Amino acid sequence: MGVIAYNLGKDAKAYIEGSLAGFDNLVEMPTVQSGKVNVETSEADTTTREGAGWGSSSPTIRKATVEITALMKVTDAVLAKIETAVLAGGIIESAFLTGAVSVAGSRGPYGQWMIASFNRDEPIEGAVPVAITFKLQEYIGYTTDGTDPT
Repeated sequence: MGVIAYNLGKDAKAYIEGSLAGFDNLVEMPTVQSGKVNVETSEADTTTREGAGWGSSSPTIRKATVEITALMKVTDAVLAKIETAVLAGGIIESAFLTGAVSVAGSRGPYGQWMIASFNRDEPIEGAVPVAITFKLQEYIGYTTDGTDPT
């Protein structure tokens, strides 16, 4: 019996645009503690009488949301860029992958994302976590091998 390879959460990566646009210029968010990628499809009711009593539905609009918890670090330029974008109502080019860029098996969505929320907790003990919600504004592609999907 061979070894079964799984994607591990510790290997997942969140990337945002660097100084130049494009997948190959994405910069890793180094202080991510946890993340969740949600991709869902809305549906339209397509039930008709010819369905013999069975309901049916058809896919319509797809939506993607990413929720990340990162720890604030004074020198974290990536987190500062996200904070600036949320305050300006801006959009950030980002990718959320199961592994590093250019690593076989790394998969995930890539596109232009709105920062929907940037919520900071301030516990008396421990590091300051920030909960960030990204909402997809422009779908660019979905990589299945860690390379530019365009």
